[in-house]
Amino acid sequence: MKLLVKVGIGLGMVAAAVGIGLLVGRLLVPPIDTGAAQVEAADSHGEGGETPKEAHGEKAGDGKKAYEFGAVHPIPDLIINPKGSSGRRVFKISLSLEYDPANPALAKELEERTPFMRDYLLNTLGGMTEDSLSNISYREAMRDSLRTALNRYLSAGTVDRVLFQDFIRQ
Repeated sequence: MKLLVKVGIGLGMVAAAVGIGLLVGRLLVPPIDTGAAQVEAADSHGEGGETPKEAHGEKAGDGKKAYEFGAVHPIPDLIINPKGSSGRRVFKISLSLEYDPANPALAKELEERTPFMRDYLLNTLGGMTEDSLSNISYREAMRDSLRTALNRYLSAGTVDRVLFQDFIRQ
């Protein structure tokens, strides 16, 4: 009987410690903003008056892309110190932005706006935790969120895809 009481008290203490740990974790660690809600809203309404397919380089009627592979604008060597890493971890992320190759005005605008987009990327990615950046299951949502945000810098067209070229953790 005494053993049963001790086991019950021990299990109760473990459950309380886990509950307190989860509560403290929720309070201290901000939720990860994957931008999924923004992406869904933008995709359902279309950007710039386009249908979602047109916004991704597809023609409205037949569902075929106007191009197989788009032109790419590189944004190389983003060095990221993740939030909470105290400089112990570094990520090197290089990405490319795919866009309609038939839009030379967009190519010029991407070139001109790169410093602003780099600043946004450094601040946004640097505000994420190491776990968020390392977790591959967040990668697609991160891609979509970044695409949506970077398109806000552009008026001559839209980025169709964000392509990760390097994603290195050290």
